Amino acid sequence: MAHPSVPASCIAFTANDRAHMDEQLVRSVNYLVEHALRRPETGILVTRHSPCDFTVEFHPDVPFGVTYERRNW
Repeated sequence: MAHPSVPASCIAFTANDRAHMDEQLVRSVNYLVEHALRRPETGILVTRHSPCDFTVEFHPDVPFGVTYERRNW
């Protein structure tokens, strides 16, 4: 379990439908944006691994202050 003062650096989820996907993407990106100043060397990468599976993470290949999207399937 993560320590409360250390935010998760990667959030994975499976979306059951479009509304759930949109809600989880917004919630996950917003969570990482809130904690981005603790990691000013990275931006946020959203990866779609399948039609239903996603990860949202801090990634060193993404510039600080930027969010990239990638499809990996």
